[in-house]
Amino acid sequence: MKILLLSFGIPTKKNPQAGCFAMDQAIALHANGHNVGILSLNGKIGKEWKKPGVKHWVQDGIECFEAFGIPIAIVGRLLGPKATVKLTQRWAISLFPKVIKKFGYPDIVHAHFLTTMIQGAAIKKAYRITLVGTEHWSKLAEPELQKDVKYYGNYSYPAVDKLICVSKNLRECVRKNFGKDSVVIHNLFNTSLLQPALPKTNNKLYTIAAVGSLIERKGFDLLIQAIAASDLSDKNIRVNIYGTGPQYGYLHKMIQKNALEDKIILCGQKSKAELYQELRRSDLFVLSSRLENFSVAIIEATGNGLPAVATLCGGIEEYPIRNVIKIPTNDVNALKVAIETAYKERNMIDRIAIQQQTIYYYSPKSIIKQIEDVYRSVLIEKEADS
Repeated sequence: MKILLLSFGIPTKKNPQAGCFAMDQAIALHANGHNVGILSLNGKIGKEWKKPGVKHWVQDGIECFEAFGIPIAIVGRLLGPKATVKLTQRWAISLFPKVIKKFGYPDIVHAHFLTTMIQGAAIKKAYRITLVGTEHWSKLAEPELQKDVKYYGNYSYPAVDKLICVSKNLRECVRKNFGKDSVVIHNLFNTSLLQPALPKTNNKLYTIAAVGSLIERKGFDLLIQAIAASDLSDKNIRVNIYGTGPQYGYLHKMIQKNALEDKIILCGQKSKAELYQELRRSDLFVLSSRLENFSVAIIEATGNGLPAVATLCGGIEEYPIRNVIKIPTNDVNALKVAIETAYKERNMIDRIAIQQQTIYYYSPKSIIKQIEDVYRSVLIEKEADS
């Protein structure tokens, strides 16, 4: 099949997390014999902004198209969601002919995240294209949806021929708020960079890894408080937090306030290859988030053989991998106790079994088969209706 993915970004060395979900899926689809492209509308103002126009290149066998121009986020803040949708519609429709001139007419357009489904809905209406969506957005799981999220969902979801949600919890949120049914297909993780899990790390330090943007939702403040309150603060441990974000200064001050500068390190952002090496050499992964959809970070951690402590922040409830201690969100004491328990049980962990189980459930081979089934079913339905 010829498949065009719509993404909010395309990973680069400077920003390896931009559109990483879509790119990992694109590479996996390409490896399964499909012709795959990615289109990203980049409306950000700042270091990433470039001269308006469409940039085209091939990356890992994927035809990449990145358009620079309209500062959509600023327009949205100033004029509201209706103006955002109208501008996004016009931009996507005007760009699509330039993409198909180089890439060809796709069998499927597959949009990742609600914000790119706006583009997909516009393209579908203008070009009678088959549209699949995958919903990852944690904002849809918030107790009270924001006005713009409601507007985007009411516009986009009715146009999607088949919707995928990455967790059962997210599926129920979309159904409750928008009446849109979906199938659940979990996120995959990149196995091409994996090395066999170490039976034991033999670290002099007991190394705890945490990964994510330094934002309030990720709960790194809770992790710092839990370590400060634990009986591990005087043990030979190290907590490495990988990521960047606006809470860097706040978290750094928290670490200093608790005199944990030699225990908790803000390591910055790593490439995927670097991160996998760091995870492989670690002893425990901690997911302290307040809200998620279905965390790829924990899949990558257990995929590298790590046991984990994880808050029930969305999707974790259905995570089937062994040696994952699941705890309530926003509970410093529960987090403290779970980390202490993991430390005490550190010599009873079968890291190789953790890795093998994760590959079984979340490898590209497993997940892409489910996505291909969705593609085939929606194309059959469209053919029957025509």
